[in-house]
Amino acid sequence: MSVYRIYPSKSNTIASGSAFEYINSSQNPVSDIFYGGGFTENGVYRENNISRLLLYFDLSNLVTKFSDLIINSGTVQSFRIVLKNSVPSDKILIPEYQNATLNKAISASFDLISFPIDKDWDEGRGYDLFDTNYLIKSAGNLRLTGNSNWIYAKSNDSWNEPGIYNNPTASTTYYSTQHFQLGSEDISMDVTNIVNDWLSGGSINYGLAVSYSRPYELESGDRQQISIHLVQ
Repeated sequence: MSVYRIYPSKSNTIASGSAFEYINSSQNPVSDIFYGGGFTENGVYRENNISRLLLYFDLSNLVTKFSDLIINSGTVQSFRIVLKNSVPSDKILIPEYQNATLNKAISASFDLISFPIDKDWDEGRGYDLFDTNYLIKSAGNLRLTGNSNWIYAKSNDSWNEPGIYNNPTASTTYYSTQHFQLGSEDISMDVTNIVNDWLSGGSINYGLAVSYSRPYELESGDRQQISIHLVQ
């Protein structure tokens, strides 16, 4: 069986909350998908933050190969999104805020989803947050660092809902789910229904997003749960 690979031509990780929502982190060499917070400790509210990974795959070469009969579209068995997961380093697990600090932990026994993005978005050229140590150096003085981010898809063009969708599985016809027992498994999701919908003209290909399923995003706790440490 032959495998035809398409690599993302743009990617970004967006995150909610006052520390993240206007930050563009497209220059990060890795992407962390996380949730956590939403609780009060010693009278101080620890904000809930969630992140989502955005990916765009240009399918034009694939469509050409179908048209030229280089690939027989009738023999294509499935389309999958495959991403490498690596265990977060000790540095990633260090609390990084100067205020509202959360502990960090590697998550286990959870579900991730992949769903189609509903509008065009810019990758941006924002910070490599890990290399610049930006969140620590800029604590209390955060500013817009580019688009896309949690609020905006492009400059002066906001998402229809912050973070693309408030509840992705309730807002999209097609989505994919993968359960992670240990948390160290690689991402391998069947997105055939999503891609076939693009190819048939049912919707426009603006790319895919990967996130925790909504029940996990809504969980509160004193730890920021990092599920996937993706090497770009």
